[in-house]
Amino acid sequence: MNETTTKMNFQDFTEAIKERFKADYPGCRIKTGTVEKNNGLCLTGLTILKEGTPLSPTLYPEQNYSSYLDGKPFEAIVEELESFYEKSLDIPGFQMPDVGNFEAVKEKICFKLINKGRNKKRLREMPYRNFLDLAVTYYIPVTIKKPYDANLGITNKFLRLWHVEEETLYQHALVNTRKLFPVRLQSMEDVIKGFGPDFPSPIPFTPLSIFRCDGDCGGAAAIIYDSELKRCAEIFGDFYILPSSVYETILCPLSYGKAPKEDMLSMVREINAKEVLSDEVLSDNAYLYHADTGEIEILE
Repeated sequence: MNETTTKMNFQDFTEAIKERFKADYPGCRIKTGTVEKNNGLCLTGLTILKEGTPLSPTLYPEQNYSSYLDGKPFEAIVEELESFYEKSLDIPGFQMPDVGNFEAVKEKICFKLINKGRNKKRLREMPYRNFLDLAVTYYIPVTIKKPYDANLGITNKFLRLWHVEEETLYQHALVNTRKLFPVRLQSMEDVIKGFGPDFPSPIPFTPLSIFRCDGDCGGAAAIIYDSELKRCAEIFGDFYILPSSVYETILCPLSYGKAPKEDMLSMVREINAKEVLSDEVLSDNAYLYHADTGEIEILE
């Protein structure tokens, strides 16, 4: 293949990778297809299915294609993808769940929050429940420890296979998510300090706090827990909840500088537009937690 003259288009690039995988993994089934990710982002998914194994880590060649266009040799890209695939099967704690057996997975079912309006198509295929302007969805973590966050999304097909209702998923996830990914409240100052002494602080000290579940699958789900929010209210009184991404939220006491809601909305929308990847946006709205009633108000 002469890569110094004509570059492959993405379709041909993906097909060439697929053919190499067929040669390098004889006896395996190589599949490609469109995978709809969060907020309508669609990527090309490539899987290598070994005989007798119904599940496999999914590879997404789009980023590799950008490297290819920038001059990275095709052979080096194939080696990189195959290395990632093989390492993903050897991650400490990596274990493909027995998805055909509800009893085997019920203590692993967790939930996360996604934007309801931006995921209408995906939600047709998934069990979910409404929460504010968001949707609570469910998944099974395949790995727990960083730097890997492999997980298996639960679709309506699983509910039919397991003969369970969404309420059953929710009750299990309410316990499991807290246990596997504990809720954490951390001051913004401490978060910035954790990046090291050379990390430039973009803002002076403010009473902002990061509120999230540990792990990389959907830390913003921390705001589902009433008891944790009540503990925050004991510290802050009424407070704003700013959805900075699907991974975390920011809490800001209402008493701080009288913090008008317009400023909170502007902050969220500016961060979403400039700092957050499109598939990691949670909401363009902000929320106000009322300490006296425990209710969360949507600020639009």
